[in-house]
Amino acid sequence: MTVKRLHIVALPYYEVGECLDEFLAQAPGLAMTLRPEPKNRVDANAICAYDWQGRKAGYVAVHDQQEAWQMLRGSGRRSLRGRITEVNAAHKCVVFECHVETMGEVEELFPESTLLEWSYSGPEMAPTQELMTLEYMMDEIGERLDEHESWDETEREAFVMLTQKFCTLSKYDLSGEMCDYRRRLCLRLLATKDSALQPLADELKMTYGRAGRESLGGDVLDYWQGVFADPEMMSSLLVHRKEYDVERIRLELEQFPEAMYLVWQEDRRHFAAKLLYLHVPRKVLWRLISGIAFCEAVEKRDKVYKAIAGKNICIEDMRGFLDEIIEIALTLTNDEIKGLLLTLGNLNMKYEHAFDEQLFKMYDKLGIPRSEIQNIFKTGSNCQVFNGLTSGEFGKQLQ
Repeated sequence: MTVKRLHIVALPYYEVGECLDEFLAQAPGLAMTLRPEPKNRVDANAICAYDWQGRKAGYVAVHDQQEAWQMLRGSGRRSLRGRITEVNAAHKCVVFECHVETMGEVEELFPESTLLEWSYSGPEMAPTQELMTLEYMMDEIGERLDEHESWDETEREAFVMLTQKFCTLSKYDLSGEMCDYRRRLCLRLLATKDSALQPLADELKMTYGRAGRESLGGDVLDYWQGVFADPEMMSSLLVHRKEYDVERIRLELEQFPEAMYLVWQEDRRHFAAKLLYLHVPRKVLWRLISGIAFCEAVEKRDKVYKAIAGKNICIEDMRGFLDEIIEIALTLTNDEIKGLLLTLGNLNMKYEHAFDEQLFKMYDKLGIPRSEIQNIFKTGSNCQVFNGLTSGEFGKQLQ
């Protein structure tokens, strides 16, 4: 029989959140029960915590999930009953402790074989600046921590600042490797017995939960949607689009485990959170994200071609369509811009200048002087600003 300790987090978001201060004051020494929640919408490995009154209190922190499942599977139990031994008011979490007897190791919580077997034949995006910065930080934190015993106070403060920045930025990396790294770093910080570093260990434990919450319609989801919509990123994928079979790539995306491509298409609010809890290897994750971004860019570009041809555009669809065109305006060639502006200018006149404001935004983005805009509106296909346009940056040639 061994004593196990697990962190219970996300208290403010469930039933005890309505009386959280009172709960934290009463909690030490009182009972708590942990039960798996296999039908959890974003994390099939989630383990829910219920307090002494049967209220839903929160969840086992992700960095403790492996140990919690070891306890459940190794003991053959369907739930774990124990007591709350510690309260962390600053991070709004508690420590659960129970006595349990386990029988050997159990299968890995995050089997990677299915994910690693997934095949992808499309282009890959270049890493974002945030992910490259994280790689530097991970190396730097490890090297500095190796020298911990010889630090002076200035070096200790610099390490704390670097690790705090890492905690903030690491929420954008949804890979399984980042989850594992945070766990290992947390254990290393605790092993130093340095009181100045213990708050960093607590912060690392909370970072994963924060990433999960902000993936659900928050900052993390916004970040990745911004990556998909970035004109430079889209240009880098589309420049070689004729080298790839788009339909084949779509089929490959549809075969990704847990139907993640379908989640992206139909339930984007939960997409990033589900990826986080799947513990996807970084190289597999990046291929999935690249494939989705590529297909999104191709789809938007196809809509532009339809616009250039003036096909199937009615006033009801025009506003949303123009917003999409503005997103990808900087990925177009000069000939595409020329045809697009002529078509849209004529359509705008047809609908009595109903879309001037959106067209102004697109012209501004392309660098077209305001003095030329009325010419585009008035002269349509005979517009003089297009004469001799063959190459170079469209906006600069207009000026």
